[in-house]
Amino acid sequence: MIAATAMSLAFVVVVLAGFKLLPPVPVLALDNLAQLTAGTAGTLCCLWSARGRHGSDRKWRLIMGMGWGIWTLGQVVWTWYHVVLRAQPPQPSLADVGYLAMTIFVLVALLVFSDHRQPGSVVLPMDRRLTRARVVLVLDGLIVVGSLFILTWTTVMESMVRATSPSPLAFAVAIAYPLIDIVLLVIVVMLATIRLVGRRLPLAFIGMGMITLFISDCVFAYLVSAGVKEIPALANFGYITAPVLFALAALAPASSVPVAMYAAPPRRADGRLPVVEWVHVLMPYLPLVLTGSLILVRTAFGNAPGPLEIYLGLVVIALVVVRQLVTLVENMWLLDRIRQSQRQLEHQAFHDSLTGLANRVLFRDRLDHAIHLGARRGHPVTLLFADLDDFKIVNDGLGHAAGDALLRAIADRLRSCVRSTDTVARLGGDEFGILLDEAERADKIAERLLEALRVPFVICGEQHLVRASIGLVHADPQERGLTADVLLGRADIAMYSAKRHGKGTLVTYEPALGVTPTVVAPRLAGSTPA
Repeated sequence: MIAATAMSLAFVVVVLAGFKLLPPVPVLALDNLAQLTAGTAGTLCCLWSARGRHGSDRKWRLIMGMGWGIWTLGQVVWTWYHVVLRAQPPQPSLADVGYLAMTIFVLVALLVFSDHRQPGSVVLPMDRRLTRARVVLVLDGLIVVGSLFILTWTTVMESMVRATSPSPLAFAVAIAYPLIDIVLLVIVVMLATIRLVGRRLPLAFIGMGMITLFISDCVFAYLVSAGVKEIPALANFGYITAPVLFALAALAPASSVPVAMYAAPPRRADGRLPVVEWVHVLMPYLPLVLTGSLILVRTAFGNAPGPLEIYLGLVVIALVVVRQLVTLVENMWLLDRIRQSQRQLEHQAFHDSLTGLANRVLFRDRLDHAIHLGARRGHPVTLLFADLDDFKIVNDGLGHAAGDALLRAIADRLRSCVRSTDTVARLGGDEFGILLDEAERADKIAERLLEALRVPFVICGEQHLVRASIGLVHADPQERGLTADVLLGRADIAMYSAKRHGKGTLVTYEPALGVTPTVVAPRLAGSTPA
């Protein structure tokens, strides 16, 4: 309702001022009333729409509402001078404090706006990019503003200021408005190119509001620079429409499904990046290149840049350097994350997720390597194959969680019985394989394993004794047709022979055990024995 009233007043002011249907004094009063109403609308709508929202959806609305509240207070000061005292406010005045403070709040609100995570979501390491992205947004805005200011100062503003000679403080305040507006506009455009799909409509209203505010601020800066004492009501149209558009941004519905700020940009059919992505990348540098080219051309024709252009140009170059450093740090961080992800994927591909031991794939690979290395060096290959005897009692009786805890405890004990050069692997549900680096230690290690498993395990507050049947295989790597499957098959035969002799025993494989290894090997390689 307030927003509609403000827009209606804005329309009336434009008509009355444009067609001069009323004397200047009533139009001026109506103009100030419209600005006050619009500022109140922006403040109340932003604060009211924050109710019932959470996370960044709530924060940016609250911050925006506080900003427009301060702007409205500045407008109260301006209206007091215009309507009550019927005098022009000093330039600058307390009203400028409220107006400029509002832009700071809008800047903070936009940075909060860029965080589009679900409330209560887990903060991932990748979210650290958000802080760097906010820094880059601000730096991009400052680079564009600095470049455009040098451009406009060189072409138009310098001669106009020298001709009119406004007070330095009044000119600085006046020019600060459009410059800050450009920073905010650049941030809005950059946000529009990073696929915040769930907030496109609020962002569109904010962008339109900033454009109208920018137009009025530019007119205001021009009039002050030209020494005009009375600001016409028609020039204030942006100060009426901008807060209303910000109010609509706060009231606009946003998608409940957030889209990742750093989601991979959609590519065209030919694999190239779309135009919007190139705009996002090149936006900070296009004004810089244009300004630099103009200065070079002017210098070539004898118009050397003045001190202000030189110093401001150095500031812009410093901002570009800082931006590149931030980007470099971000790229280095990303590369480190990629390396960590690759190492994690490699570990997951070759290790058991429950126990952290080598899995069947890695064990077979190291077994093949041991066979080939042993064939060259003449060293025998030694393999232990252990199957737990009483694991199902715990797993079925206490549940899978207790069974998993038992498997992890067993894996720790197996690791403690061998050297770091030996390979311990979980080959199946309750089956473990151990590839020994030295064949001479095989019997002692097997006995050590059996002894370690004789100590009860404490699971769910109760002690449980879990033993294992172990098959031991010694193989000559020079043997024809020796493969990892053959060795695993022989170890399987020896292990089942140990089970027949009783729980917690060790049997060394011999051909006389009565089963052809190559018949058992394919079954063991492709499935887990019961």
